[in-house]
Amino acid sequence: QKQPPPASGKELRVHVLDVGQGDSILIISPEGKTVLVDAGDEKNGKRVVEALRLAGVQQLDYFIATHTHPDHIGGAPEVFGNFKVGTVLHNDYPPPEAIAKDEAATAAAKGGDKKQGNKRAAPPPRNAGRQTKALELPTVKAYNGFKSAVEQAGTKFEKAEPEQKIDLGGGALLTVL
Repeated sequence: QKQPPPASGKELRVHVLDVGQGDSILIISPEGKTVLVDAGDEKNGKRVVEALRLAGVQQLDYFIATHTHPDHIGGAPEVFGNFKVGTVLHNDYPPPEAIAKDEAATAAAKGGDKKQGNKRAAPPPRNAGRQTKALELPTVKAYNGFKSAVEQAGTKFEKAEPEQKIDLGGGALLTVL
């Protein structure tokens, strides 16, 4: 019977955190580098922080945001408020709702009634002069909270690129697919 190869050294630890509907995975390399992949949704941010503390994490070398859905980045502000994070690795794609909102704001700032090509922009809504609370979709709220938390922490953003490799030490290599 074939035996597995002998251990190469210290262990790589991977903790899949229970955040309900969402994802959050903590990786601790053999050399002690820490990576958090996603942070669950907003209501589970404290749970993620508690799990990191129980695992002995004092800081995160990397936070990886797989994508901008609330159940993946909603808990990130809580994490960034409790831990120093070295680098944020993300796909650099804001949610489509945020892009549409930004484009609408840009068009309004340029004067919504000016001719644009062969089309006229829609006139401003009837209540444009009144103060109203804008409806913020959950994806946009989570994305804005994530961006704000990263900026307030002064953490470096790095765009994830296919085949990008991050050496975590001790033979552990993280590869972006």
